[in-house]
Amino acid sequence: MYPPDPGAAAHESFRWLTSRSGNGSFVVLKSVSEEDTSGCSAYNDYIYSLGLVRSVTAVCLWNRTGALAPPVGRVVGAASGFFFAGGDQNTYVEYWSRSLVSSGINKAIALGRPFGGSSAGLAIQGEFVYTAANGTVRSPAALADPFNPHVALTNHFFDFPHMAGLITDTHFFQRRRMGRLVTFLGRIR
Repeated sequence: MYPPDPGAAAHESFRWLTSRSGNGSFVVLKSVSEEDTSGCSAYNDYIYSLGLVRSVTAVCLWNRTGALAPPVGRVVGAASGFFFAGGDQNTYVEYWSRSLVSSGINKAIALGRPFGGSSAGLAIQGEFVYTAANGTVRSPAALADPFNPHVALTNHFFDFPHMAGLITDTHFFQRRRMGRLVTFLGRIR
């Protein structure tokens, strides 16, 4: 099962998320490298074992072409719930922007379908998104130069109404990200 030991809080979060998907087709989205697609369906068995969805499909994309493919668009468009797995938020933005994947997700948002995500999969859900397009930025570098090219931000990647005006940053305490968050806030206001 994945996560190997999700802990009670994560387990309840997955139960909450999947219980709102109407016993339908649940989709896990992830961007991966073409060389390494292992872990692509890592969440499938775990989510299915919760017994709250009819099916679980992993949609793992390693380039923009996949996000533009009609079969991928149909799977995303038919989903009743979503989970964005962790990874590299820059590839999500790069591959999915203005694609069948992003238009299907925005339609699902408008229909009130449930969404969740971890790490990079959470980072892409705010109105404002730190893309990491030029590599990561640590707090000291971000504070020293708020216009450092590594402070790469975009907005309106998705249209989550409850995320309007927000930016998310994961691994906040573990990676000491307060300084970069302050920089992000200064840049977006």
